[in-house]
Amino acid sequence: MADRQRNRVAIISKQENIVNFLKMEADWCGCSVTVSEAPPMDVRGYDRIVMDAKLGYCMPGDSSCQVVTLFTDGMEREEVDIGTCWEWPVSLSEVRSFFEGSSHAPQAEERTECGEPTLYILSEKNRTVLYRNRQIELTDRGWQLLLLLAQAGGETVDREELFELFETQKGNIVDVYVHHLRKSLEEPFGIRLIRTVRGKGYSLNARLVWLTKKTSTADGQ
Repeated sequence: MADRQRNRVAIISKQENIVNFLKMEADWCGCSVTVSEAPPMDVRGYDRIVMDAKLGYCMPGDSSCQVVTLFTDGMEREEVDIGTCWEWPVSLSEVRSFFEGSSHAPQAEERTECGEPTLYILSEKNRTVLYRNRQIELTDRGWQLLLLLAQAGGETVDREELFELFETQKGNIVDVYVHHLRKSLEEPFGIRLIRTVRGKGYSLNARLVWLTKKTSTADGQ
């Protein structure tokens, strides 16, 4: 991989899932990262700043510092004089382009480990995942199914195990739940993440990355 510009990044937010997501991407880009819950009085010394709009705004003390104001759920977009605006969730390519200082960042899936798509778990409580630039809330059954498939690490999960998960041996109920999960994860993007293994079961062609503390017994990696 070609040398990348090493930027000094400040992430300013009180929301753990946002901080974890941005910090992980900044680390991936080789940036030096500082996390804070309040806007700094002086931003000199930083190359990039991402700040949650709920915390207010700060003016760059250094004209070379680039600032993004991050708007989260339910907030109205306001006129902001500094930097640019993002609305959560943010696309991986846009985040990486900003952290690296490049206007030609490759698509995220071209650069994930082993070329696998990555699903980011934003909230276990709300069964919410982030894929590309979309936040997806799953049903309870869809959530259980996703965790079980992810736990297999790309290997096939037998239909018998899926029947046990849903506590039934009747009909095509497993296929129905897989169909619903596909509608949530695949149809919006025109991709295929869940593979049917004829005569056996299903496998997941994606990684799960937990952005909050995991309480489930499923491995998820």
